[in-house]
Amino acid sequence: MELQNTLENKAKFFAQYWGQAVIQDVDNSGVSQIYPVVQSNMYRFEESILLLKPLSSITDEDLELLVPIVQSTSYHGSYLKPNMVKQIFNDYLNKGSSLHGTQWWQMKDFLRSKGYALPYNGLSVEKQIEYGWVKLATS
Repeated sequence: MELQNTLENKAKFFAQYWGQAVIQDVDNSGVSQIYPVVQSNMYRFEESILLLKPLSSITDEDLELLVPIVQSTSYHGSYLKPNMVKQIFNDYLNKGSSLHGTQWWQMKDFLRSKGYALPYNGLSVEKQIEYGWVKLATS
């Protein structure tokens, strides 16, 4: 069953990005601003939206930071170079995860900490956009 578009589910989804400067809102002067996901910025929660980066835009620097996470899995055995991590990451984007257990959760936590959009509890990024929870950054 697909996750429903409720305020409770939206709050649980937002909690994954707690502390990250990813809430897009309009300030008192009408200018669009980015704020961290913290309690004091949730006063307009119903209208709040997260401005997140698509996974396809992952930077080489972020891929390099993923090396120790992917390296720690015995599945790969030998030392991995960043371009190998990029291939593993691209395989994930195209076919699904080749990582298992703790490493997969560490990778997801890292990507969320960097403001990337990820599926949540069976809810695709496309559905998150449709629900009005997420907007993908263009740059």
